Amino acid sequence: MFAMENGLRILRNYLGLVIKLSIIPCFLYISPELIHDPTPEPFSSLLGLLFILLGLFGMMSSDLLILRFGDGKLYFSTKTSRLVEVGLYARTRQPFFWFFSIYQYGILLVFAGFSWWVLLLSLSISLIYLLWLFLVQESLLSRTLGNSYLQYKKNVPFWYWKIRIAENLKISFRSQFVWLIGMLIIRPWYRVKVEGIDNIPHNKPFIIVSNHECYLDPFLFGIFVPYEIKFVTTADIFTTHLMRFLLKGTGSFPMRRHRQDLKSIRTMIRMINKGQVVCIFPEGGRTIDGSPLPILKETLKLIQHCKVPILPVHLDGAYEIWPRWAPNRRRGKVTVSFKPLIPLEAQSDLKKLEHQIKAYIFAEEKIFRPVKSRAITRGMDHLLWACYQCHTRNSIEVTSGHSLKCNNCDTEWQVANDYTLQTPLERGSLSSIQWIKKIEDDILEYPLNLELPFELEKDEIAHLHTPILRYTSENAVIEGGDLSLSLSNQRVVLSDKQTLLHSWSLANITIFTMDYFNAVSIGVGGIRHTFKLPPRDITLKWQTYFDILMVEYVKNDDNSVQ
Repeated sequence: MFAMENGLRILRNYLGLVIKLSIIPCFLYISPELIHDPTPEPFSSLLGLLFILLGLFGMMSSDLLILRFGDGKLYFSTKTSRLVEVGLYARTRQPFFWFFSIYQYGILLVFAGFSWWVLLLSLSISLIYLLWLFLVQESLLSRTLGNSYLQYKKNVPFWYWKIRIAENLKISFRSQFVWLIGMLIIRPWYRVKVEGIDNIPHNKPFIIVSNHECYLDPFLFGIFVPYEIKFVTTADIFTTHLMRFLLKGTGSFPMRRHRQDLKSIRTMIRMINKGQVVCIFPEGGRTIDGSPLPILKETLKLIQHCKVPILPVHLDGAYEIWPRWAPNRRRGKVTVSFKPLIPLEAQSDLKKLEHQIKAYIFAEEKIFRPVKSRAITRGMDHLLWACYQCHTRNSIEVTSGHSLKCNNCDTEWQVANDYTLQTPLERGSLSSIQWIKKIEDDILEYPLNLELPFELEKDEIAHLHTPILRYTSENAVIEGGDLSLSLSNQRVVLSDKQTLLHSWSLANITIFTMDYFNAVSIGVGGIRHTFKLPPRDITLKWQTYFDILMVEYVKNDDNSVQ
């Protein structure tokens, strides 16, 4: 039903624009005897062409603002549900009128050349349009939008343009361009379906919270929100020129994860105070296997501190079209669900707020949607980092577009288009989430025989060790040589040959993250330490070991205190 209404609205808008733009050229073409000068001077034609281009650009820009920030009803509509007061509409109430006047004068110049008769006719057409705006459209807008439009009339002029407007009312060309990409390419390609669009508030500010499944999340639901959204993203994602262009086009700003980023926190609070819409992903990163990540307590406290309504959004199918471990995108269907607004009075209790957000943005059970891909297993060896049959690490290899194999026990799996895996040795199939769970359940029961370049301390057990390509921190960069990284039940160790360079106790590590370009990082005392792993090593393996060892470390530490 929504798709049909959307299609009819697009057709109605298209027909309205064509009629409005073509009525004057058609009239002049049909009635050439009305034209005083059938062969206008080249200067008049050139000036007229410039006016036409300027008018078309302005009218299209005005209509795009209505499509994006309004209810999408441009023509043949007597009822408007959303007021557009940003961009050109923050400078003058009827920007389309001004650009249409320029456009129709350009048409007359091209057809008839410059004369007082042409100028008089142009002014007459503009006057007729002006009377219609004042007598019909302004009264309709006042009746349907009520006090909000009356206040808008007081703040925004009709007869002239405001030069200076508030920063939160400006709309950049890049932002509009990225929105067009989302609407014209991303939405139809992934057949994005939207639900609960009536839950989007008519007033701002508010905060959007969503589950984070893939890179494209801001584009998948941001195109349906009739406001400029400022996305809070990790600083690491601003690594390439393309990502910087696209993300800044969506209003994103970076936040560092390995320290308390006071600058970004102040930026977010300032935007909220200015009346803007901010989106934050409370998991702090994209899901690894499709299951939700824990909501960060610091993020939850920040959301509560802002004291504005919260709009929860649930994405279903976004993980499948571009999993975190996959270098290539896959074609599938995505559903965007806008959940009921969480009002300010329901945010006082932090635990209840966390439970409510989880209930809205996470599914009770992840059901993988089928996708179209000839190489669905590409990159899957970086997800399934161990064989649950023989417990061998780094043993899974991709043998074809739909099959995997353990190079130690020779077990083979066929991978379906919904990411389920099946082997002839077992009945039924299992998901990647179930595979990872099997590995995690007994990971410490199968220790590795490791040769370490340093002596272990009392009761210390080493679990992982690998050569690394580079170590980076705020104070130093070390690469080459015989650098290696080790993880034990007590610490993380960086060594070079037989020399121990750095050692960080698990008690002092505040965060462990999987980074881009096959690297992992730890945060210690507000300082980030990054380790670039060799191509064949797997960041998820390190993250899983660290999480399990940290839980064991905290448990043992609590028992010793008691």
